[in-house]
Amino acid sequence: MALASAFVTGCSGDSANGAIPSSDGGGSTTDERDDDRTTPSKDSGSSTGKDGSSSDLDAGTDAADAADAAVDCPTAPAAPDVDGPNKCGALDFGLPPAKFQPVKDDAGLNGGTLPPGIYDTVVAERATGTKGSWQETIVLANNGRFTRTRQIDPGTGNLGVLSYGSGTYSVSGNQLTMTDDCSSTDQRRSTLPYNVVTDECGLPMLQYSFTGFRLTMKRR
Repeated sequence: MALASAFVTGCSGDSANGAIPSSDGGGSTTDERDDDRTTPSKDSGSSTGKDGSSSDLDAGTDAADAADAAVDCPTAPAAPDVDGPNKCGALDFGLPPAKFQPVKDDAGLNGGTLPPGIYDTVVAERATGTKGSWQETIVLANNGRFTRTRQIDPGTGNLGVLSYGSGTYSVSGNQLTMTDDCSSTDQRRSTLPYNVVTDECGLPMLQYSFTGFRLTMKRR
């Protein structure tokens, strides 16, 4: 996840089968000018004040991080919108381009329950090289309609065309089929292996792949 063909939305006859190629000691110090200054103890995670009380710095940091993460988790998903401002009703991108990174593993894509929603690419894995990026927003509506906005930087210094599309989608087993009835480039049918995983908030993320690439998309 020859490259020219991989930069095209999968169409009827795509040979993608879900397999992703693998990537080739000091002591503490005190300042006598300030008797109230907290002195670090030998435990790296705690500090001891003048009154002998102590606090676990690591615990405090973890609690703050957990609080921040909780705040960042959406309370409700964004409603699917297939009537966006662009050609074919496609939406604008929701996130910056995801820079290519090496494929992390060669695990297969096993399908799963794919909830409607708006999905933006957050991870772009590529089996050969890490130059370039992938930017994509896919809307999956409750009525089986989809829209897609996509632009790929293949790492050659020439940004690919910004494309829009819409049509119908369906899932069967671990296959996601998307059939265009509107496109800013050329209409096609894509049948691609997909997977549903969860993010740090326990919310669904869509993964799909075709030869040499695997994309992970976060639901808004």
